[in-house]
Amino acid sequence: MLLLGEKLTQLFKTMTAILPAQLLYIAAQFTSIDECKGTITAINIKQKDDVITITSTDGYRAFRVSFEINEKYHMDDEELNLHYSTFKKRIAKAQFVRIDSENATFSGDKCETVIRRLEPVAGNYPEFNNQI
Repeated sequence: MLLLGEKLTQLFKTMTAILPAQLLYIAAQFTSIDECKGTITAINIKQKDDVITITSTDGYRAFRVSFEINEKYHMDDEELNLHYSTFKKRIAKAQFVRIDSENATFSGDKCETVIRRLEPVAGNYPEFNNQI
């Protein structure tokens, strides 16, 4: 019997990332909705060594969580900046988000699959190690 993470990996051979849906939803609550503020309208996702870090800020509050890459969660890219709007509204019972070049696909054991269009954000995300 395959574990859920193994099933997802087999289904999504051409993915950019599979990440926890709930953490992206929480990170979206800490982004700026002011489009004039550029990169802080994005959720920043970085992979370094065997750790993925999700960071967001609205300029006043900040959110950061790190977790190890495992059979469930991983990324092919070193860094992604994704617009908050894809993740701002919670998808009930979604466990995973598959992120590819155009879409975010939300899914889980008891979740109807939902696909939302991705909006990458250009630019360099602020360096948080010096500020938090």
